[in-house]
Amino acid sequence: MRKITSIIIISIITILIAILIFLTTVGIKTDNFNSLINEKVKEIDPKIKLKLNQVNFKLNPSNLEFEIFTLDPHLLVNEKKVDLEIIKSELNLLDYLNNKNPISEISIISKESNIDQFTDFINEYDFNLARNLIFKQIKQGKIKIISNINFNENNPRNIKYNINGYVKDAEIKLLDQSKIENIKFNFFVDQDFINLKKIELAFDKIFVTSEKVNIKKINNYFNISGNFKTNKTKINLKNYTKLINTNLDLIDDRAINLSSDNELSFKINKKLNIKDLSIISKLNFDELFTNSKYQDLIYLKNGNILINYIKEELKIVLNSKFLFQNNNYNNNKTKNLINIIYKKKQNKNALVDIDLSNTKSTINSKEFKKFLQFKNFSLQDQDITFASENLINFKLNKKNEIQNFNIKSKLNSENILVDYKSQRIKKYFSNFKNQIKFTNSYLNLDYKNKKFKFNLKSKYSINSLNDNLSLNLEKKDNKYFFDLDLDLDSAEIEIDELQYRKNAEIKSELNINGIYKDNNEIIFKNINFNEEEKNISIQNLEIGKNDKIKNLDLFKIDIINKYGKDNKLEFKKVNDSYYLTGSQFDGSKNIKNLLDNSSKSIFSNFKNLNTYIYLDIGKYFVENYSYLSNVKGEIQVKSNKVFKSNINAKLNNKRKFKLNIFTNDKKQKITFLEIEHPEPFIKNFKFIKGFKEGRLIYESSNYEGKTISNLRINDFKVQEVPVLAKLLTLASLQGIADLLTGEGIRFNDFEMDYEILGNNTKIKEMYAIGPAISLMMEGYIVKDELTSLKGTLVPATTVNKTISKIPMLGEILVGKKIGEGVFGVSFKIKGPPKKLKTSVNPIKTLTPRFITRTLEKISN
Repeated sequence: MRKITSIIIISIITILIAILIFLTTVGIKTDNFNSLINEKVKEIDPKIKLKLNQVNFKLNPSNLEFEIFTLDPHLLVNEKKVDLEIIKSELNLLDYLNNKNPISEISIISKESNIDQFTDFINEYDFNLARNLIFKQIKQGKIKIISNINFNENNPRNIKYNINGYVKDAEIKLLDQSKIENIKFNFFVDQDFINLKKIELAFDKIFVTSEKVNIKKINNYFNISGNFKTNKTKINLKNYTKLINTNLDLIDDRAINLSSDNELSFKINKKLNIKDLSIISKLNFDELFTNSKYQDLIYLKNGNILINYIKEELKIVLNSKFLFQNNNYNNNKTKNLINIIYKKKQNKNALVDIDLSNTKSTINSKEFKKFLQFKNFSLQDQDITFASENLINFKLNKKNEIQNFNIKSKLNSENILVDYKSQRIKKYFSNFKNQIKFTNSYLNLDYKNKKFKFNLKSKYSINSLNDNLSLNLEKKDNKYFFDLDLDLDSAEIEIDELQYRKNAEIKSELNINGIYKDNNEIIFKNINFNEEEKNISIQNLEIGKNDKIKNLDLFKIDIINKYGKDNKLEFKKVNDSYYLTGSQFDGSKNIKNLLDNSSKSIFSNFKNLNTYIYLDIGKYFVENYSYLSNVKGEIQVKSNKVFKSNINAKLNNKRKFKLNIFTNDKKQKITFLEIEHPEPFIKNFKFIKGFKEGRLIYESSNYEGKTISNLRINDFKVQEVPVLAKLLTLASLQGIADLLTGEGIRFNDFEMDYEILGNNTKIKEMYAIGPAISLMMEGYIVKDELTSLKGTLVPATTVNKTISKIPMLGEILVGKKIGEGVFGVSFKIKGPPKKLKTSVNPIKTLTPRFITRTLEKISN
């Protein structure tokens, strides 16, 4: 009996073990649980239907709960379905037998299916227009999902779930017709969170990878954040501008070979409105070119870019080397670096800061001509070697126009040739060839808000020798303030007005400071020229638009001219008057020009000068050895013209010199000049040589540009009058001609009445009488064009003989006998200045006018 009992127990145990093994390994197929699983799915959402095959029933030995699962089921909403691989859950048998909720969790695993099958299912389940538009951009791809759904025992409606799976070989077509291809990633989703991992995709032939992208729902928005990387590949950087709605016009359109590491975050709602966009990108590139309309001189090489876009503010930081686009300018020894910071707020102007520097580089000057243009200055085509440090900042408006341009630069160069055409420089620097060479130049430039400071220190030369130069230039309120220091040791300087010459290799310097205005006016605050112990000084010289002097406070010279004469003179403004004072001045050049009528009045250099000038000069040279001493007087100037003057001096310390000018009520300017022994003045006339002794009186009246003058000279002697000697020779009065070119001829009186209007001089009458000869002449002269003179020349003996027979006027005019000898000659002189033609005819009868003038002189 005991044996039978043992066998029964062992058999039951064996059967139970066999049942357990069967239940845990093979299980039971039944459709008794189909309704139970369908009920659980309805708890998720009644619209969802589940089409099941037989359910497998297995025992889980770890918790002694039964695992039920079904293979190849279908999830349906109306006609749209999703093919599943398996649905499984844990069944608590006791709860099931006690009619309690036996299932607390369901796991659903889909088959790998086309993405559009899932998108159709979701749209059928819950249609959303915005989401549907997104789904329509998904053109292909595979997806597999694994979902775990947990049910609350006390509240069946309180369902929690999580979904994970993967997507591969997906493709999305964007609104601009571009594509995102070969999309691949793993995902995890729960009620409030989506996590994407191991993302790979290709966009515009760019391979993009990402470790993670997180999507979290907060209120009505989804917070999206993640990172993306790209390997070194060709990319158009302006794709970023489409994303952040900013036009990076500074950057050229050509593709850039670069890699990137990007952090991205933003919020998006159901209407696809994006806010709080944040982008942090690190880009590494091989070459980067800027828009050629800004510059085409350099390009960037082996650099990196940090792009930071947060709260509608874009910041781009670029660090790079740079090379010249013309490869001939590049070499391996140079270090050219650039740092650019670009900042842009939404609807605001962009701010750009550039830090650019280069070591010794050599480029052709034609590159600079694109950016630098100066009036009167130009650069020859030449290679320029230079190094520089530059800080540049400016704003870009919405049209990408540059505003508020600022720059600080330090530049040094080896040799620069500058062409500069200046008649002024050439006038005073005899060896100036319209070219300046700058050597070892150091330049500092500070330009800000249309104001700038410019400092240049350099060696310069206008010939083959170098001198030092220092220039400070500053612009404020349309005015240029300048300060120039020049060493002039090697320069040859000629100041013709002062008869001054400085030879090369004499130590000298020039200092100028002043103001240049945009209307071309210049104010020279100080001009100082120093040659060893000698100097020229000018203060507050103001030059107007037409090179007219508007003001002059001081002109002072202390020099030795090229003839060895000391010149110490000062022209100084006191209140509204001027004082011209000095111990000595060589004015022979001024006297010569004045007598030659070849120069304008010195006052014509002024603009509307109205003043008094008071004179006190110790010695004023009128030619090499003669001078005026103790020159005193005053001159009143109105509208640049002498209105009144009174000047007295001694010629060579003993002879009288007097000059009076006054303007009457009829605006006639009357001039009176008296000189004893005027030889120093008259000797400047080319047609008279060896003038001696005499007394000169000159009177004139000027009105509306016409001058009527009378010139008288008494008791003088001339050594030679070339034209007169020629006339005497032609008239066969050889003895008098020999006397004129030998010991000279004395004249008792000379008088000339003439008128000047413009370039025309009309000689109404010129009469001279002396012991040997008398002369009367009239005619006209057109300056530099034509001379036309005619007159009568008679030996004085003939005149005396005629006058001695005065009783009967008829006898004087016709003579007592026919053929009674020759009284004199009539002559004509006519032609251009250098081609005068002279004709002479003997005469027997003197004109009444000649005799009348002779009688007047004799009676006086």
